[in-house]
Amino acid sequence: MAGNSMGGAVAPELGRRGVARSVVAFAPIGFWRRPGLLWTRTVIRTMRALARPLRPVLPALVRSRTARGLLCGAVYGKPRGLDPSRALADAEALLRAEGVDPALAGLDRRYPGTPGQLPTIPVTIAWGRRDVLLTHATQSRRARRLAPWARHVTLPGCGHVPFPDDPAARLAVVLDTTRAALPPTTAAGGSR
Repeated sequence: MAGNSMGGAVAPELGRRGVARSVVAFAPIGFWRRPGLLWTRTVIRTMRALARPLRPVLPALVRSRTARGLLCGAVYGKPRGLDPSRALADAEALLRAEGVDPALAGLDRRYPGTPGQLPTIPVTIAWGRRDVLLTHATQSRRARRLAPWARHVTLPGCGHVPFPDDPAARLAVVLDTTRAALPPTTAAGGSR
């Protein structure tokens, strides 16, 4: 099971309940304190509020590396290098998503503290070093303290959504974790 942000909290919860054989949580919500929660809500609401009046000119704006950096810097570690069509699709999705405001209002979820089945399965918690939405500096440190049984990974050059920043490295994190959940090969050369 793998997830990012809110999905990064869902994946460990399923592992905690014994539903997943391995878990990768990219920048999971829930390792914040009150200021981090307020920061996250404010950034997302501000992004939506700014995107609404800019909507007619977004297609032109995202063609500019500088504008992509400003528009997408809270989410990606390398926003200027983001494909313009991806930047536009993300902005449109943020504008159209009806569940954003209710999700933000109910976003008080914190790491539950009881690991359940998590210590018995491979778990990786990964944060982009450039994550400014769920800040790497504070929340990854708190995750290390609250989940010492997990493997903790820092993703250099990556932001909150690390996949476009370095897709191959992110895939390697997922594959390393899922491989650890597979039964070992037999000494006679059997397969998994």
